[in-house]
Amino acid sequence: MRDRSLDFLKGVACLMMILAHAPVQIPPSWGLCFFIANMAPAVFFPITGITTLYQIKKRNLKVLFCFYAIFFVLGFSYNALWHTFYFTRDLVSDILQIVAIAVLIIAVFEKAGFKDYSYMFLVPLLLHLLLTNTVTSNFFLREFIMPPGVFTLLPWLGFFLYGVYMYKHSLLANIINTIILLLLLILYNGKFFSSDKWNMDASYFFASLFLFSMLFIVTRGLKNVEVPIINYFGRNSLMFLYTHILFMRKYVRYFKLSQASLTFFIISIIGVYVFMLIATRLNEFTLARLSNNVAFWAILLVNVIILPFATKNVEIIVNISYIIGIIFALNYHNLMKLIETKLQWFSKSDKMDVV
Repeated sequence: MRDRSLDFLKGVACLMMILAHAPVQIPPSWGLCFFIANMAPAVFFPITGITTLYQIKKRNLKVLFCFYAIFFVLGFSYNALWHTFYFTRDLVSDILQIVAIAVLIIAVFEKAGFKDYSYMFLVPLLLHLLLTNTVTSNFFLREFIMPPGVFTLLPWLGFFLYGVYMYKHSLLANIINTIILLLLLILYNGKFFSSDKWNMDASYFFASLFLFSMLFIVTRGLKNVEVPIINYFGRNSLMFLYTHILFMRKYVRYFKLSQASLTFFIISIIGVYVFMLIATRLNEFTLARLSNNVAFWAILLVNVIILPFATKNVEIIVNISYIIGIIFALNYHNLMKLIETKLQWFSKSDKMDVV
């Protein structure tokens, strides 16, 4: 049975992203709200760590490695929205790359039988604090491992592990853990409000964990919670990732908005929701069946790989990336089924060859 509380929490993270990614000026009076909204990944990533536990119960490592390898590459269609020349000039790990890497790390730990690995959620932070400012060389793929970068393995892997840690422990243990985080924040005397998210210190890390802990404890007992738009965003968070940026940017550009307002956010939430419903329905009548074909995914992969090499036109790259990303988000469930089917077929073929 699907745990709706996890969908709800992911939906809350989606609402936070609308404020964090708003392409308009945020009023100074919204400072605290904007600060909290920017912690959306700290809510989303632990839930992804938890949902990984569900995935590995149903699928083997071969399936997960194949799926997340494709997920990793297709995820660069999202990178293009922020780092246009994502292969030729701006190769960084963004949200979908860190998700793919972290899911596979957790899957390997689980399949290998390491029971207490989630206790290591502080290790990525400690390594980040130890190495980031010490290692000054800009070695190959540094932007995937440690700052400067976007969602680097250090320290962001810690959030995925923390989700697993919270999920595997009792309510009492979670409450005690949250109180400890609160005491740590009191010791920091509010200094986390000035922390840099992309090169975070311990105070920002603890503040982010505290926010997730509070939300998790409150919603954990509400497994059947259903708030229509919020849960819908949570269930379709990958499509939301692309559509909320597309809608807000087009909305702001068309109406020439410069300042955030409550009206802007209400219209954005409703607009993104309606856009997602329409896109889903159109996909059902057009591309859904095609997505059961290997050629369908090969075409998407080739387009993502060659796009930044094929043109220097920023608008073309971004608009094509929106299309690829939304198609990917609408059909990735079929990709997982396709991989499972193909791997089963290859497995049967191998057995026949042996015989």
